[in-house]
Amino acid sequence: MNTQSKKSVDIAQVARAGALSGVMLCLGLLLTACGGGGGGGASPTEATVVSVGNGSVLRSAAGPTVLSLPVVFSKNVVSALQISPSIVSPGTTPHLGTAVGGADCNHGADFVVPANLPVGFAAGSSSGTISITVCPTSTFKPDLNFSVAWVSGAAQGVAQALIINSVPGGLASTGATTVMGGAPAFGRDTLALTSSNADGHAGLSYQQITGSQGNCTLDQVTGLYWQVQSGAALTATYTYSQLNAYVAQVNSASLCGYTDWRVPTANELMSIVDYSKTLAPAADAYGFPNQSSSPYWSSDVRASAPTADAWKVDFGNQGAVVIDAQSQAFRALLVRSATVHGATACTSADARYTDNGDGTVNDGQTGLMWKQCAEGGQLPGCVGTKTYFTSIAQVQAQLAAVNTASSSGGLGYTDWRVPTAKELASLALRNCTSGPVNTVAFPNTDASSHLSATTFATTPTFLWTVDFADGSVGPVDPTTGGGRVVRLVRAGQ
Repeated sequence: MNTQSKKSVDIAQVARAGALSGVMLCLGLLLTACGGGGGGGASPTEATVVSVGNGSVLRSAAGPTVLSLPVVFSKNVVSALQISPSIVSPGTTPHLGTAVGGADCNHGADFVVPANLPVGFAAGSSSGTISITVCPTSTFKPDLNFSVAWVSGAAQGVAQALIINSVPGGLASTGATTVMGGAPAFGRDTLALTSSNADGHAGLSYQQITGSQGNCTLDQVTGLYWQVQSGAALTATYTYSQLNAYVAQVNSASLCGYTDWRVPTANELMSIVDYSKTLAPAADAYGFPNQSSSPYWSSDVRASAPTADAWKVDFGNQGAVVIDAQSQAFRALLVRSATVHGATACTSADARYTDNGDGTVNDGQTGLMWKQCAEGGQLPGCVGTKTYFTSIAQVQAQLAAVNTASSSGGLGYTDWRVPTAKELASLALRNCTSGPVNTVAFPNTDASSHLSATTFATTPTFLWTVDFADGSVGPVDPTTGGGRVVRLVRAGQ
């Protein structure tokens, strides 16, 4: 990801914590003192540590990076000041995975744990920095966090450390600044290192590629390359049977030097939707300046009528995903990717999903952890009556109850949330005649609309839903239609 246009993280000061709980592994961290004056004379009392701030860093594929936590002193150090940091894992930053430390960057470590304790700041230092080496990775990983507890004399506290994914993979952001009920958005859309508008709105991030063999757009979050159309291609339409000829034409021209262009899946087309836009077209204007306010074909056919109907994403209708007859003529926008995920199984165990045996399922494609059952479903098998939610307030009340530390419904976690539209749609398998979801990872999935946290930009009281009767995606008024199902998620980017 191009980090030059990203803004520096606004490091929040953390309040002094009380007695630390849990098992603390005493780990030395390299502290680099910032230079300063002598303070205008000797003082009979030594400086103290006032606070250690939070910090985050974009993880690189090229080599180690440094995550810095700022240390604030009460005044310049008189003689010497020491601090003893420790790691408390997992961290308390919500909605993120837990980073793993190690003695070096081998064996899957996310960050390096230095060995020396305590460490000190020299006389005259006015402030300091806790610097933690973050290990590189060449594969996609979700954002990760851990806590750094510290003790210095009578002072103590806990700072949060965040490792942000910068290797393409996972899911694109929604572009939204708020979610259901006006609550703050989460993930890439709220992180200053990834939410600059210079390369795409909020957490969307694109690189424009121009050359003698045509123009393309690289999605730096998903790693997908998209065709940039011009001239007659902007308005050309195709029936479904004509798409293969169009793909062959583009590949014969080696667009941007590639010959593996294809029609995208519906979820891939959804990835470029900016759900914050109130005016069509729904695609981000930086990455797709020529996008038409029209429906675009996906490669997904209707499972029950594979030769008659296919899925389209309507960029004139805020990105709704609907079925239409293959005889109709719509626009086409081609995509390519360095890594193409294989089809997910419909009714058998699939390597994509890991059943953790505690009612949770990890998705290896997205880094998300899902509740295996929708709210109201009971293990084993997610049997029983699902809860149908008829208002945002009802959903928020359920979330508060589930995320109470003593709640058995939280399955040991207190940071469950309602997924975004793109997260929820990532589960939809539109090629499955058994229903659009893996029935082993998510048994007894209700064949009805599931609520997402993504609001409909033109009518914020409406929420985007994914219908697990077929895989369609559209906005609804949650107070109508007898209610909708909710499946909770945690972690991710």
